[in-house]
Amino acid sequence: MISIVYKEILGALITIHEGKKGAIKGEEIAALLNKTAGTIRNQMQTLRALGYVDGIPGPKGGYIPTLKAYEALRLEQSEYFIEVPMYQNNEKVEGMIVERIIFSNVSDPKECRCIIRVLGDTSKIHERSMLKVGPTPINKIMVVGEVIGRNDVDKEVLLATKSIVSIPRYKVGDIIANQKLVVFNPNTTLFECEEILIRNKIESAPVVENNKVIGIISLRNIVNAIVEKKAVNIISSIIESNIITISLNAQLADAVTIMKKNKVKRIVIVDSNTQEPKGIISMTDIINLMIE
Repeated sequence: MISIVYKEILGALITIHEGKKGAIKGEEIAALLNKTAGTIRNQMQTLRALGYVDGIPGPKGGYIPTLKAYEALRLEQSEYFIEVPMYQNNEKVEGMIVERIIFSNVSDPKECRCIIRVLGDTSKIHERSMLKVGPTPINKIMVVGEVIGRNDVDKEVLLATKSIVSIPRYKVGDIIANQKLVVFNPNTTLFECEEILIRNKIESAPVVENNKVIGIISLRNIVNAIVEKKAVNIISSIIESNIITISLNAQLADAVTIMKKNKVKRIVIVDSNTQEPKGIISMTDIINLMIE
């Protein structure tokens, strides 16, 4: 049994090692824990003597955790690492790895609890803050909840969950397999564009020039132009030019991540080789799929 101080150091070492997969300098651990490099080096010598770390000599050397270190922290050693993002009050929490999500009382909507076990400094997580975790790599689970407790010794955060969702493991190309793609050129008139969108029962469509997407036009853009009495006859001057695209082969969870990161409600799906548009996917499409 090792002390809390040594567990903290091992946790920091494993956190950095899981992301880097190489020897870790004492200075890197010191920076993560806000301690002096000399203090860390002294403590690492003890951990090395106890068999929790191996020392790698040379300019590119440092420390790597042994299996014993993982066992001390009740963790499973992984051959590869996929980051599970964590957001506190919509700000990404850096230097922390989600190791496990444990649910309890899932049948009671008023009492559902969730324990997030992490690698890293749990003191960064504040009680009563809102935490978003996910999506996880396999089940694409996303958890949102209020922090109601924290165990800095075992590196656990307790949430009162607000929502738990699992994003279907589809590729975005699967979602638009039966979608009829409507595209416009920038010289299309507002009247013609509006008529086509309404006839096809869609809210928006890509604007294409030389087989490349240059924007998106929506019914909202057209209505706003009419209400504001803009002197425009063609759509080129009112299209949304901040284009966010995603490959046909990307996962649906990737689409959610991209939309949240860029604060958009829809993205254009393109062929990764030619960049030609193949469809549009919106957050509403994804939500509808999840509740089917």
